[in-house]
Amino acid sequence: RDRGEVQPHPLSFGIRLDLNRGGLPRCPCGCRGPVVAQQDLGPGHRLVPECLVERPQVMGPDEFQRVLGFLKSFFTPTQDHQHPGKKPGTPGNLQRASRKPPVEPGSFSHFQHQTVLLPAAVLDPHQGPGVIEAAGRDGSMLCRIQVGVGKRDIGHRPRVPSGRTDGPGWRTTMTPPIDHSDARTTLDEDMERLIALSAATGQPPITELSPEEARRWSERMYAAPDPPHPVALVRDDSIPGPAGDIPVRVYHPAPGEPRPLLLHFHGGGWVLGNLDQADEVCRRMADEADVVVVSVDYRLAPEHPHPAPSEDAIAATRHVLGEASRFGGRHDRVGVCGDSAGGHLAAIAALAMRDEAASPPLALQFLIYPVTDCDFERHSMIANASGRLLETEGMRWFWDHFCPEHAHREAWTASPIRAESLEGVAPAIVALAAHDPLYSEGIAYARRLEESGVITTTRIARDLIHGYYGLTAASPRADEEVGTLNRLVGTWMHAE
Repeated sequence: RDRGEVQPHPLSFGIRLDLNRGGLPRCPCGCRGPVVAQQDLGPGHRLVPECLVERPQVMGPDEFQRVLGFLKSFFTPTQDHQHPGKKPGTPGNLQRASRKPPVEPGSFSHFQHQTVLLPAAVLDPHQGPGVIEAAGRDGSMLCRIQVGVGKRDIGHRPRVPSGRTDGPGWRTTMTPPIDHSDARTTLDEDMERLIALSAATGQPPITELSPEEARRWSERMYAAPDPPHPVALVRDDSIPGPAGDIPVRVYHPAPGEPRPLLLHFHGGGWVLGNLDQADEVCRRMADEADVVVVSVDYRLAPEHPHPAPSEDAIAATRHVLGEASRFGGRHDRVGVCGDSAGGHLAAIAALAMRDEAASPPLALQFLIYPVTDCDFERHSMIANASGRLLETEGMRWFWDHFCPEHAHREAWTASPIRAESLEGVAPAIVALAAHDPLYSEGIAYARRLEESGVITTTRIARDLIHGYYGLTAASPRADEEVGTLNRLVGTWMHAE
């Protein structure tokens, strides 16, 4: 701005930090320029970290002071772990706080000793509570901060290769506004080809099929990888449920060694899906997150409509929380996860465990493009209504089979976003796809979690569609996103 390259918004002002004296990092691109943040106060604003040598950035003064307080409380540089050839405080040098034991876990000193400094931090103070997340080029989450609700959380495993003299590639994310009209970017080309191929098959839309026909179609479309993703141990088992035993499949990456445990609920609109169709997703999650995965074969609609799938999810979670060691898991690090309808069931299980005051509490709810509401008038239900594999009319079909009684759809066991309160539920990672009819309700749920004081990380794949967790063979971009998410989940589940 000082060079006249940009005009600041009249409600903003420019801030220049002396990052050497102030202990905050400089731009990671090597330009040695200072890092501040950009706030576009217009409607539909976007936050993008950029090099300030190329484009100065501005931020409101009140917001900046609040953010700076958070950053200073978390990022206290030391002279430890300097890159070779760099002096302490040298621009471009990634500084890492020392790990000098002993410190009391959970104390302020603990956070200081567990922190990696961010070369850039961008956030939107006008959106309320949220999370700043920094990730390296390899997708590992280096640090995350809860902002705006008075909570501090560091859940990371630094992966900084020794001998590097450049900062890692950084990405900062925060939950965008509900129904953000600027959410989508160009759809991944491989996804576009997949959609075109699907349309060329002449397959009738799911709304014209019976549940039995839809299941046969789903099974024909699923092709198990050969060979499957390797996992040390895979075995079938069962657990007690409200209407008899529930089949489960257990994936253990290191038999004999206790690991954090994730219950997995498959997607399929409560009508489709089974253990076999979820097999590859669970194998990869167990391997890349280094966790035990227990895949749950809950009852399906319309044979077993609402609340049967929800009851199975709650019963399975309750049982595994109490019997984690039976599956080779750690009883103190149990989480729930699922995609689409499975994410819906995971959210419901998290609410139920909160209500039951489960001890120990759930460590995580990992919600992958979850169903959270019965509202078909949300922005993405209209903007992404067709041409994206999952379509809005298809969601109506699923809901009509899952919960045919419209009066019951507003119950929290059908629409978790309508629960009276979300306070006290497990920390959440919410993964969304921008080209998805469910995008808006996923954003809304993430924001409500944040507003309720729940530690929440929201990651949006702006170029992908609903179902990308099962489309990795067709899209390298989807494969990359899945790997990043699995590592993020593993980092969280292994954090003490």
